[in-house]
Amino acid sequence: MCSIYFSLGILVSLAPMSLPSTAAFFSPLSVYGRLLFTTPLQKKAGLSQLISAILSIRLLKSHAFALFYSTGVCVNLCALYVAIATSASANAILCLCLFQLQVVRRLLEVCFVHRFSNAEMPLHLAAFGAAHYICTPWVFLPGFSHVSSSVKSSTSLSLMVLGVALFFFGSFIQHWAHRELAGLRRQQGKNDTTADYPLPTAMHSPVFLVSLCPHYTSEIVLYAGLLSVFCSGWGQKWNSPCSYFLIGFDLSRLAEMLAIALPWLMFGWVVSNLGATAYRLKQWYAKMYPGKGVEARFAILPPFL
Repeated sequence: MCSIYFSLGILVSLAPMSLPSTAAFFSPLSVYGRLLFTTPLQKKAGLSQLISAILSIRLLKSHAFALFYSTGVCVNLCALYVAIATSASANAILCLCLFQLQVVRRLLEVCFVHRFSNAEMPLHLAAFGAAHYICTPWVFLPGFSHVSSSVKSSTSLSLMVLGVALFFFGSFIQHWAHRELAGLRRQQGKNDTTADYPLPTAMHSPVFLVSLCPHYTSEIVLYAGLLSVFCSGWGQKWNSPCSYFLIGFDLSRLAEMLAIALPWLMFGWVVSNLGATAYRLKQWYAKMYPGKGVEARFAILPPFL
């Protein structure tokens, strides 16, 4: 189920960018917040009246994000309990501990740091987003219980240390970016829930020097850290799903193949989702602030996007 979820997420995120002709169908399935005001949901999609009515149900963005991270806190605690109770690998337990730090920090930021406007998120997107925090904790568990002892190898300490370093570096930059964005909104008016961000630049904070969306860039970095910690438990030979398939397809190893590939699929979903969101946000900034050099700036991943 998790593999289907991540694959569907990648499809919905990338299809409008790679195949513009599909944007009218897929965009209503992925836009939220300020982008809702520039992307009509019902008219462009040509959906039936019933589906259009479902897609029009919305939550406040602040409530949706609180749902995401409270779900993540609860589900990840359950996964962590299972991992400890079943004597899971140290790498699996470390991944779950780090992920718990991430969802707790984000929940606290939603409650005490963010300055949300009255922007909304469609209910179906809120449910889809919450599903990420239901699936992700279990990604780190099945692989270790399904892989035979002949495949497991010694932990790569250097890869584990790199992963932990990436995780905490990404977490620090993301928290910094969120505080700076909240500060920009406060400048617009403390009690103004309709105010949007001014165009963030390096003049506001060095955190915006690299990209327009450093909070997205840093989230990719911290997920790369989680992936590195996970892969450190497989040893050098098994750090890539491609290297595993070099041994040849064997139905008896299907569970092992899926167990290794699933975290990479999860990471692909995170990158594609954040990349697509940053791309649309850059387009929004370019429209709202013409002549400010938005087109020349990277949205999320220099020098690619």
